[in-house]
Amino acid sequence: MKTVLLGLAILGLATAATARPAAKTPPATAADPTATTDVEGVTVTPEAQCLDPKPDPSAPAPKVVSTYPANGAVIRPGVLVVRVTFNVPMSCKGFFSGAPPFNNPCPGREQNWTLSFDRMSIRTVCRADANLEYGVAISDRSENRFISLGDKPLEPYAFRFSVSAETEVRTIRESLAEDAAVEAAAQPQLTPVRVRALSAKP
Repeated sequence: MKTVLLGLAILGLATAATARPAAKTPPATAADPTATTDVEGVTVTPEAQCLDPKPDPSAPAPKVVSTYPANGAVIRPGVLVVRVTFNVPMSCKGFFSGAPPFNNPCPGREQNWTLSFDRMSIRTVCRADANLEYGVAISDRSENRFISLGDKPLEPYAFRFSVSAETEVRTIRESLAEDAAVEAAAQPQLTPVRVRALSAKP
């Protein structure tokens, strides 16, 4: 638990549980919106704002482009930064669920997200235990549905992965290093935002 809480602090996530956007300007960036800081080797840059969807008939429907872990992957146990990347900018509406019969790496009724500046990648800090299988469901129920900025709903999507018995991942930075998409990015959009906490409906 302490590791996850430290991870949330490093990622610059909001701590207040609310169903509405709760973005705040970090003290380090209030005077200079282009300023950056470095926390344990993870670059923290000015936050992107949560935006509500606005109907746009010409906007394409959102689709999942990639995830970390990838579907069917085998990862190390420990701290896990789950990433879902979409083909279009997304609003802050949605909720990650478990995908039975697999375990849910992100249980609970509240989630803290980070949102990339292009609003196409969402990350959240979770945990995976050794020798177990996990599944993540996206838009599996109407109240959990992800919505694009163009007000288009994401069709249900799910991915699963297994966890080995290797040495545990102990830090956010280590988990991010396991994600090939982060290493491939010219300027990784790892922690650019302090987003929001979302609450799933009963």
